[in-house]
Amino acid sequence: MSILRAHCVALCSLVLGCGEDQTSLFVLEAFVADGPGGLLASPGFGPENRLILATTEPPGRVGTVDRASGTPVDAAFDAFPTPHPPVALDRRIFLVTPVGRLAGYELDGTSRGLFPNEPLGRTTPPLLAPGPSLRVATTGGRLLGLDGGGALTLDVSLSGRAAVGALVVPNGTVVTTDTGAVLFFAEDGSLSRQDMLTPPVSAPAQLSGQVGVIAADGFQIFDLQGNRVASADAGGASGVVGRDGVFLVWSPDGRLRGISASGEATFNLSVPGLSNAGPVALSGGRFGLVADDGTARAIVPDGTVGAERAAVRLPTGPLVVDDTTDRVFYPSGAAVVGLDFAVPL
Repeated sequence: MSILRAHCVALCSLVLGCGEDQTSLFVLEAFVADGPGGLLASPGFGPENRLILATTEPPGRVGTVDRASGTPVDAAFDAFPTPHPPVALDRRIFLVTPVGRLAGYELDGTSRGLFPNEPLGRTTPPLLAPGPSLRVATTGGRLLGLDGGGALTLDVSLSGRAAVGALVVPNGTVVTTDTGAVLFFAEDGSLSRQDMLTPPVSAPAQLSGQVGVIAADGFQIFDLQGNRVASADAGGASGVVGRDGVFLVWSPDGRLRGISASGEATFNLSVPGLSNAGPVALSGGRFGLVADDGTARAIVPDGTVGAERAAVRLPTGPLVVDDTTDRVFYPSGAAVVGLDFAVPL
């Protein structure tokens, strides 16, 4: 099995204007690092600046690299494969197995068991929640919470509906389902409010105390109590991200639309396809993406391309972003790529 290796590359970039604010922005390829062997899931964030890498196919392997440099931190170890990004509670790693159980590991690879007792089937990616604890929703119609020891803290029925996506918000958890339901659960698991949209619906996204969901008949914005507060034309989009005052709805063919918290369209933009991975939200109302032409782009609040870098590796799984640094990571086959969008001058 290969040892984790990092190939740092020159931090050069193309610098372009950043729209109306005239701030310059770089897109830097920070590193390309080998994984622990095999195709990688999207990486997860671990303690002390670690990036957790896990493979998607047997035999499963897990390793860690430094988020800034891509250099190995802990020795790789055997583990279950996973379709989702791993998560960490304190210094313990959790990943979802192919049959939908959570496997826990110490950083040195010591197994801490499988939870819960029965397989859950297909699940949403695991999410960090207060406690600290984990949240995961299933296509079998359950929302579960687990603490760091694997004990159930929450087990809620979705009334026979399959989860499409889940989102942890300050006052609980929001789940969207295959029937078009948008379910708002309080921290104790009680259903505080539900709404019905026309399916199919997207996974929910959060923006400054609001939740956005794409449905077949448009984009709906809710407050955290589950009340509809605005709507907009989604333009055929299928995914949504949001941060710092702007939602971005997008489609795999590369159409992008900015939508404000009040439902007003702020920009429309097209890029050469997003069939491999959707965009991520950066600070300051900016967004980062890697299009099908192999170019990483930083989109600024007015909808223009603030900076780009050509000839980056194409993603083979969703992009993830470190909100504290605006550094974006994604799997590319058996390697992980780090891109730095956080160089405003």
